[in-house]
Amino acid sequence: MYDAMPSAGGLSSSVDDLLQLLSVAMGYERPPLAASITAMLSERRPMGSNQQAVGWVVLGKGEDQLVMQEGSTWGYSSYVVWDPARRVGAVALSNQLASVGDIALHLLRPNIPLEQTIVKKHIETALSSTVFDGCTGQYEVPDEGVFNVTREGDFLMLHVPVSW
Repeated sequence: MYDAMPSAGGLSSSVDDLLQLLSVAMGYERPPLAASITAMLSERRPMGSNQQAVGWVVLGKGEDQLVMQEGSTWGYSSYVVWDPARRVGAVALSNQLASVGDIALHLLRPNIPLEQTIVKKHIETALSSTVFDGCTGQYEVPDEGVFNVTREGDFLMLHVPVSW
């Protein structure tokens, strides 16, 4: 999948990278490629009550617009949003797959409520160490590389190929 669509999972970033991107998007920095963000936002198509720009979703209209993008992969999620009129933005990152968009949006617009947390009861099942040991090893995925599964205490750890 990632060979066919590297941008759907082949990119990684840090909070510093995303904050620098916002700084450029909001016009606080003007590197040579800053014009590309303007160009990306100039083409828009309707998307329900919002608009789809190139690589961004534009929420709202006029002075009330917010520009956002979210992503998730391998148990992590991200949300980047900025207000072009006020030139403020937010980045929310999480080490779980659930969306963090409500947090980022709430930081910019406190009137946007945070989503209610749904508490789910988790049931744990004890497994013998032989079950864990039987899962460790190397697993080759064609065109992706070799994944290593190791055991660290009572946890299995997935080590993805270096090329990722």
